[in-house]
Amino acid sequence: LYPDRSSPTAKLESIMAVMTVMAHEKRSAANLDVGSAYLEADWVGQPAFIIIEKMLTTIFVHQFPELRTFVRTDGTILMRLIKALYGTLIAGKLWYDKLTGILKAKGFEPNPLDPCVMNKMIDGHQLTLVIFVDVILATSVDESALTWLMAELRAEFDEVKGGISDDFSYLGMHVRVNSGESKVTVSMEGYEDELMRFAEVTGTRKTPATAHLFSVGDSPKLGRSALAHFHTVVAKLLYLSLRTRPQVCTAVAYLTTRVTCANEEDENKLNRVLMFINGTRGNKLTLSCSGPLRVCGYVDVAFGSHDDGKSVTGVVHQLGEATVLAKSCKQKMVSKDSTEGELVGLTDRVDGVLRLDEFMREQGHDMDSPIIFQDNQSTICLVTKGGGKYRTVHLRVRQCRLKEKIERGELLVLYLSTGSMIADILTKPLQGILF
Repeated sequence: LYPDRSSPTAKLESIMAVMTVMAHEKRSAANLDVGSAYLEADWVGQPAFIIIEKMLTTIFVHQFPELRTFVRTDGTILMRLIKALYGTLIAGKLWYDKLTGILKAKGFEPNPLDPCVMNKMIDGHQLTLVIFVDVILATSVDESALTWLMAELRAEFDEVKGGISDDFSYLGMHVRVNSGESKVTVSMEGYEDELMRFAEVTGTRKTPATAHLFSVGDSPKLGRSALAHFHTVVAKLLYLSLRTRPQVCTAVAYLTTRVTCANEEDENKLNRVLMFINGTRGNKLTLSCSGPLRVCGYVDVAFGSHDDGKSVTGVVHQLGEATVLAKSCKQKMVSKDSTEGELVGLTDRVDGVLRLDEFMREQGHDMDSPIIFQDNQSTICLVTKGGGKYRTVHLRVRQCRLKEKIERGELLVLYLSTGSMIADILTKPLQGILF
C-alpha cells in the first residue's frame, strides 16, 4: 500500500514515533549494540569467494602460519565465505534474517508497516524493539522486560554492548528520557560541532535564509573543488535537518536542487544556514504527548517558488504534540495556480499521514481518524465536495482518490488559517517574529 515504507524518511519517522510513545507511556529504554553483527550470520545460498590481496595475505600468514600452504603464486589467497562478510551484497539480509529469526522464536512480532519494529507482550506490558542494522532500541514500561531481553541476546551473541539508560546516543542522536515530565529530547550537539569545524564557520544569523532564497541569480559558477565541498556540506545539513533541525528544512531542500550547478550566491546561502545553526547550537527537538495519540498532518504549499515554475510542499507529521517528521520538498510537476498546487501537495503527502496512522494501529494503539490541516479553502472544497475542472486526468484522479478516502472516514481534511499553519515555515524563508 505504501511503496516508500522502507525509505530513510519512513524509518526515521518510525523511530520518532516509538520515542513519542516512550514519552507518552513513561517507558524505560535500553540502547543495545551487537558487536561484529554480520559475522554472527552464516552464509546461505550459492558459495561466495573472496581474494585476499598480497599485503593482507602476508599479515594473515604471520598470524596463522597454517595458511601458508594456501598462498598462490601471485601472493594472494582464495577463500570461501562461511559468514556474512560486511560489504557483500546479501550480508545485511543474512544478518537481518538471523536476528529477526531469533526474536520471532522468542515471541516477537514485526510491525507490517515497518518490519524492523518488533513487539512482544510481557506480563501485560508491551516491549518494543527498533532495529537499525546492529543497533537495537528497546522500550518498555517494565524494566524487568528490558533486563530479560538483554540476557536473551547475550546468550545468543558473543558481544552485546549497552544497557538501560535515560541518556544515550542512538544513530548519532543524543536522546534524553525525562519520564517525570513525559518527554524525550533529541539533539545532535556533537554532529553540529563537527559540522561547524568541517565548514570553518564562526559567525551567526537569526534566520537560516533571506527572503531571496529561491532566486538563482547570475553570479559565477563554483569551481570543481568548491562544488564538491558544497555538495558534501549540503548532504550533511540534509541529514541534520531531517532529524533535529526542521527550521532549516526549507533552505536545505532548495540547496539540494543546486548541488550540481551551484554559484557563489548559493554558497552564500549555504553559509547563512551554517551560521544559523552555529548561533543556535544545542537546539533540541522535544517529543511529548500529554493527550491522545492522534496523527495530525500539516500540509502547505508555496506556489511557483522555483525558477522553473514548480512549487514547494511543506509537511509536518505530529503524534499528539510531538513532531515526528518535518519535510520540505520541490514538487515534481508545474501547477497552474495556487489551488492546483495545494492539491498536488496534499495528494502527494496524504499517504505519509495514513502510513503513520496505520503504523500506530499496528503497534496496538486505538487511534481516531487522522487529520490533515490545510489553509486553502478552495482545495478543501475540491477534495470534500468534488467539482472543478482540470487540464489533465491525473489531477482529476488525485482529487477523486482523496475525496474517496475522506468519504470512507479514513481521514479528515480541515481548514487552518495561514497564521496557525506550522508547515508554512517549510515552504518559504520566513523572517522575524513570524519565523
